[in-house]
Amino acid sequence: RLAIKLYRSLVVIIYIWTALLIILGQLSPWSLLVLLSLPVAYQLMAVLRQEMPQDADARTAQLDAVFGALFIIGLILGRCLG
Repeated sequence: RLAIKLYRSLVVIIYIWTALLIILGQLSPWSLLVLLSLPVAYQLMAVLRQEMPQDADARTAQLDAVFGALFIIGLILGRCLG
């Protein structure tokens, strides 16, 4: 259970960290596109509240892929559009 709490905390922290970097001017506001991955994160957190699924690694990889792709798109848009 402690590992699940730590995992959930890390997922939340990455969204907070991204927002903080935007506020501090280190990232473009386009990086807020990562918020579109929140439904994937929420679904994963909901499952983890009940049990540790067999496909937890695959679900984590899916969240990482969605978050990462949106983050990269935000970086590119921030660079191209200012």
